[in-house]
Formats: sequence, C-alpha cells, structure tokens
Amino acid sequence: MVVPRIAHRPIEHPKPGRRTATAAKGWALVSSVLVAIVVAGLPSAANAVTYTKAIRYGPYTIPAATDGGPGMINNKLQLGVQRPCLGCHITSFKPDLVYEDGTRATLATGAMLHHFVLTSQFRRDATCGNDWLGLAGERFFASGNERTAMTFPSGYGYRVRWYDSWNLLVDLMNHSSAPQTVYIRVTYTYRPSWESVKPVRPVWLDIDQCRDSEYSIPSGFSDTHWDWNVNVPGDIVAMLGHLHGHGVAIEATNESRGGHLDLQIRRDAGPERRTQRPGDVDVHWGSGCLRSTGGGRAPPQHVQQRSPRG
Repeated sequence: MVVPRIAHRPIEHPKPGRRTATAAKGWALVSSVLVAIVVAGLPSAANAVTYTKAIRYGPYTIPAATDGGPGMINNKLQLGVQRPCLGCHITSFKPDLVYEDGTRATLATGAMLHHFVLTSQFRRDATCGNDWLGLAGERFFASGNERTAMTFPSGYGYRVRWYDSWNLLVDLMNHSSAPQTVYIRVTYTYRPSWESVKPVRPVWLDIDQCRDSEYSIPSGFSDTHWDWNVNVPGDIVAMLGHLHGHGVAIEATNESRGGHLDLQIRRDAGPERRTQRPGDVDVHWGSGCLRSTGGGRAPPQHVQQRSPRG
C-alpha cells in the first residue's frame, strides 16, 4: 500500500503582507508524483542504439494579461498528437516552452508553462482507470514550469506501440501586456522496439487522486492522506514530482522497508524561483530525482500488493 500524504504546520512569524505555508512532512498546495515501475526482470543494455527527436506541440497563442490577472489557455485538450516513433521504447523526456525561433519562453518574458500532461489513449491508467479521468488513457509524462526531465536507468523504457494514440492537456499563462505565441517542446530519446528493453509502467499519485490536483490547506496543523492499494507490483526505477507555489517540498520515502528512498523537490531548487511575480500563486519550483540517503544512485525499490491497514 502506498500512502500519499500532506501535512501542514503554520509558520509562527510570517513576514507581513506575504502568504505563507509550510509543512511537517509532505508539503504542497498542489502536489503530484509520477512513478515508473518495472514489473519484473532485468534489462540488457548491450549494443544499445539510441535516437533523439524533438517535437513541438502548438502553436498556442496566450491572451495578454489584464488588470484582472494573467492571460490563460485553460486545460486545452488535444487528441491524437504526434509521437516520436511508431514502435519504440522511450528512454527519456525533456520538456520546455519555446517561441517560434526556438528560444525559451520563461517568466522573464511573461510566459509560464503552468502544466501539461501526456496520456496514451489505449492504455489503462493505474490509479484512475475506473474514474472519468481515466477516459483520457494512461498518464505517462507531465511537467510544470520547473520543466523537469525524466531519464530512465539504462535498459528501461516506456513502450510505444504502432497503434497507440496520444493526447495532450495544456495549461499556459501569460503575465505580459501583449499576446504571446509559444510551443511546448519535448525532446525524446528512444530505442527501437526490437531491442532488449524492459518496459516500465507509469503510476500517478496525487493529493486528491483523480480530481484537479488541488488541496486547500486549512489553518493550524492538518494531515491529509489517501491509500493506494497497489495494482502494479514491481520495482520503482524512476520518479518525478510537481509542486505549486506556496508549497515547500515533496518527499517520497520507503517506509515499509524501514529505509529511505527519497524523491525530494524543494522550492529553492528551481531556476525560476527568483522571477516569481506578484499573484503567481501557481509558480512551480524545483526538480526531482531518485536517490538513496547513502549517496549515489538508488537501486530499484519494490512495491507489492498488501492488505489495507485496519
């Protein structure tokens, strides 16, 4: 059983005029974690052939900001978007937001990648397959303004079949006084389908699973959690997380084995933290990595089915 949890403890002496929230264990206003699990077996990395392809999705013209707030493209859903290959194993994803000429679109120029989510239509989502959110298929990669890349260990990959169909959910913001046209760019590395690559299965864990990823922090101390009864037993080989503004950090620990395997996202880790603008409640900070507390790269961690707690 996996237990996503948010705990909140108020700061005793916040600075005047500044909204502040902190937490005791897993902290966020909006929080989600994407876990890649391999079911069984070890891959072979011998004679690996890797290709790289960058795909631009868009264009998206974001309206100008007004006195009422930033311009927005609010959760635009696109069906049947381009894939990097018709039969392959994706070994890494690198997201970005760019202009027509390829330069990066950042908060320095007013553009913000609030979030995007890629789904595979003909695959069942591990945690929301029975919910309305599961109609879009399996959620397998996402990013916010932190633009965290995900790279699987050597020999692992996300399988793309020739008949798969991808969907893309896009949410963008514009803080400048003029409309902006931008593209989401994802750079993929992949290996051919005939190579010996162990396929991974993505599992999306969210603070309000299968809803809008938002959690309203009450005053005083609070502890909110839900249980996921594991339906994808296997070894965790990669993780990444997503944290919104006024959150402090996300941590994932292996409590069942008594050890620590941490996905850590800190609000002071991201390059855009210094360019937050007034009213940017949803600026995303930080990047995540899979590591062991003893240093170096962590070995795969196992998750298995277990009876619910009494």
